[in-house]
Amino acid sequence: RMAVGKDSAVHIYSGGKWVKETSIPQILGGRDRYGVWGANISSVDTFYVTGRQVSSVSAIYRCVLQISGSFSCSKHSGVVNDNFIGLFFGTKSATGGQGPLWAATTFPNQPEDIYYNDGASTTWSRSSPQGCQDSGGTPCSNTSGESFSLHGSSSSDVWLVGSDGLIIRYDGSKWTRISSAFPYQSSNKIRGVYSSAKDKLTLVVSDSNYNTTLGHRVQVFSYHHGLDKWFGPIVLRKSGFNIQDQLNDIGGMDLSNLWMVGQIRSGGRNKAWMVTFK
Repeated sequence: RMAVGKDSAVHIYSGGKWVKETSIPQILGGRDRYGVWGANISSVDTFYVTGRQVSSVSAIYRCVLQISGSFSCSKHSGVVNDNFIGLFFGTKSATGGQGPLWAATTFPNQPEDIYYNDGASTTWSRSSPQGCQDSGGTPCSNTSGESFSLHGSSSSDVWLVGSDGLIIRYDGSKWTRISSAFPYQSSNKIRGVYSSAKDKLTLVVSDSNYNTTLGHRVQVFSYHHGLDKWFGPIVLRKSGFNIQDQLNDIGGMDLSNLWMVGQIRSGGRNKAWMVTFK
């Protein structure tokens, strides 16, 4: 396991504890890192670390653990200058090798661009059909919006969600915008998505201020792959209008081990909030 953060901080979970890693930050140029995805690829621990694209420092690095215990990192290219890459989803091939990869921009005032890599190249592309560019009316277009979460269950089931009810899905051939998953979708900030091939379900968690009468809602909607149908909402929290209770991320192994994390407003301050399915 790897965690990344400010000034290229990197920590590795090893031997039952988190340990500060010292070699990778020097390679990453000391800049803030916003996301990481890792897996054991062809028997080698492999991590993709994301951040901001600048002239001398790449937005995406691939780092592998050497026999010596240190990391070797390679720079990837193709991300547009000044794009902030924070969202990442990777796959493995049937033989345990590297499968296709996707990365997406994050933060306000960034385009909702999705970059694609076939798993063998060091160059990324946002060109369709595997990639998606927030311009020209493509599925990624989300005026003044923001991408919040990227996840999938396979290389033919990848999801990106965001503000203004943004939901788009890659089905193995192209990205498609989903605009009628549930009522008032466009008024929701969809902050998390999780897709499970085992359970044949995709879950999204959102929050919205509907009006002064209904107030604020944090809720979960589900899409059943076999039935091709959306269900919900499961309302997790109701609060007053303009209260910013929210769940920011969702993840786990399957529905028997799935967690969501975020914040609730209580006693005049924001407090940590965790939800798990039983």
